[in-house]
Amino acid sequence: MLRKIKAIHVVSVLLAAAVAVIVALLLRDVDLSPHVAFAREHAALAGAVIALASLVTVTFATWMNWRATRRQATLEARTKWSDDTVAERKLISKMLGPRELTSAQAQALAEGSAERPTRPIRILGVIVRRGTTPPLFTDTERTNLVHAAVAVLNGLERLAVGVELGVYRRAVLVDAGGTIIKRTFERFEPYIAIRRTHPEPQRRQEKAYVALEKLAMQIRYKEVDAERLESLRRQP
Repeated sequence: MLRKIKAIHVVSVLLAAAVAVIVALLLRDVDLSPHVAFAREHAALAGAVIALASLVTVTFATWMNWRATRRQATLEARTKWSDDTVAERKLISKMLGPRELTSAQAQALAEGSAERPTRPIRILGVIVRRGTTPPLFTDTERTNLVHAAVAVLNGLERLAVGVELGVYRRAVLVDAGGTIIKRTFERFEPYIAIRRTHPEPQRRQEKAYVALEKLAMQIRYKEVDAERLESLRRQP
C-alpha cells in the first residue's frame, strides 16, 4: 500500500510538470503583460491560495500515509499473533475441547485441581466405599495449559490495547479475525472471571483482559462470520 501511494505521488508530480510544460508552450507567443500587471496587484492573494493548496495536499498525503501505515501494522500484528500461538491454540483445543471452559476447568487452571471425592457407596445405609476422582490436570498439564492460555489471551489483549490507543485499526482487525477474537474471549471468560475475583488480593487481577473484553463485546454479529461463530459454539 505504501508503495502504491509513493507511486501515485511520483505520477502526480510528473503530470504536473508535463502540464506546466504544455501551458508554457501554448502561451509563449501570447502577450501576457495585462495579466502580469493583474498578477502583481494580487500577488499576496495568489501566494496565500498557493500556500493553502500546498498545505491541503501535504495534509492529505500525510493522512493517507498514516492510514496505510496503521492498516499494515494491524495486519502484521494480527498475523504475528496467529503464527506465534498456533501450538498453544492446538494444545488448548486438544486438552479443553472447543467449547467454553466449564467452571471446573476454569477453577483448575486458575488455582490448580485436586482429587475430588465421589459419592460414597452405601449398602443397607452403611458406607462401604469412599472414592475420589483424579484431578482434571496433572501439574505438568496445568502448567502447559496456563502458559498456552496466557500467551493467547495476552496477545489478543495487546491487539485490543493497540486499537484503543489508535495504533491499530479496529475495522482491519475485525475483518481479519473478528470471529476468533470474539470466540476466544467467550471460551475463556470463566477463567478470566476467576482471575479478576480471586479471594487472595495478591493473586487477584481486576483489570485482567479488560481491553480484550471491550473489543469482543463491541464486535457485532454482522461484522463476523456469524454462521462459523454459531457452529463453533455448538461443537460438542
